[in-house]
Amino acid sequence: MPLIDLTVDGRRNSVYRGQTFLQASGDATANGIGDIAVRGKYMVYSAGPAAVAAAGEVRLPTGDEANLLGTGSRSFRATGVVSYEPGALALHGNAGIVRGGVSDEEEEFLPSRQGCSVTVKVGD
Repeated sequence: MPLIDLTVDGRRNSVYRGQTFLQASGDATANGIGDIAVRGKYMVYSAGPAAVAAAGEVRLPTGDEANLLGTGSRSFRATGVVSYEPGALALHGNAGIVRGGVSDEEEEFLPSRQGCSVTVKVGD
């Protein structure tokens, strides 16, 4: 369960003819429970150096949206994960979709929701 302690302190200044004027300032604090994420992953296929998995996540709006402790809406994420490790190098990639949440975005195979990496294995 995510416990959040948030502190915000800010100022807005305006510069007019070389002089700085304070337009507004404020500070606030909030603490409590944030949004809860429930995640799972399942190995769909595994043979030799190759593996495929599916992952899912549901975010529950348990945090207080008015105090910036949560989003105020639930979201769902589904991700496909592939892995290939033939020897000293390993190749990993993933792509997925997000629905709901703050932005209510749907992205399939776009750079912001996919990733790829090549790593060097150390040991077995």
